[in-house]
Amino acid sequence: LRVWDLPSGKPLHAFEMLQYAPRVVALFPDETHAVTGGEDRVLRIWNLTSGLCVNSLVGHEGGITGLAFNADGSRMASCDTAGRLKIWNPATGEHLHECCVKQSKLYGVTLDQTGFLAASVGAKGTAFLWDVRADQVTRLEGHYGDVASITASFTYYTRSTIANARLHALHHRLRQMGMQPARVGLHPWRDAMSGVLYNGLLGVQRAFGQ
Repeated sequence: LRVWDLPSGKPLHAFEMLQYAPRVVALFPDETHAVTGGEDRVLRIWNLTSGLCVNSLVGHEGGITGLAFNADGSRMASCDTAGRLKIWNPATGEHLHECCVKQSKLYGVTLDQTGFLAASVGAKGTAFLWDVRADQVTRLEGHYGDVASITASFTYYTRSTIANARLHALHHRLRQMGMQPARVGLHPWRDAMSGVLYNGLLGVQRAFGQ
C-alpha cells in the first residue's frame, strides 16, 4: 500500500501487505487511516503514520470487492462476492447493518453522506439501492453483463429524507400541543423538492385548520 502527495507527486508512505493480498482500499475522510479488503474476507484498518494494522473486522462470507465511507467517516460500507453488503462503525469496528442480495456477487459500493443509503453493483447487470433505515432494497436492471463499479449522487434523496424527518418532527410537536395534523406521506423517489415543501406547508395549514 502506497500513499502519495498528489500536488507534488511524491510518495509519503509504503506498507508491505503481500500476505494479505488486498483487492480494494479506501481512505478515511480524515486521511489518517485506510481500510483494505480482499480474498481473505477480512477488513483491515491501517494507521497511515505508523503503518500498523489497528483493527481487523470479520464477518464477510466472500472476497471483499468494495469499500466506501460517508462524509464524516462515521459509517463505512463494504460488499463481497457472496452478495453481502455491510455497514460498520469504523471507529469501533462495530457491525451495524447487513443486507444480503441473493444469487448475486457484488463488485462495488458507494455510500451517501449520512451513511443510511448505499448503492452497489454486481453480476448479471444489476445495481442495488439499499435504504438502511427502512431495510429496503431496490433493484436497478439494464446492463447486459457484470457491472464492475458505481458512483452516485444522493443529494436529492438525502434532502427529501431530511425534509420528511423535519415534517414528522413538526407533526409530533403539534400532537403534543393537542392538535391533530393531517398525515402527509413523502416519497423521496416520487416527490420533487417543490412537492416536498408543498406537502409540508399543506400539513401545517391543515393542522391549524387554515
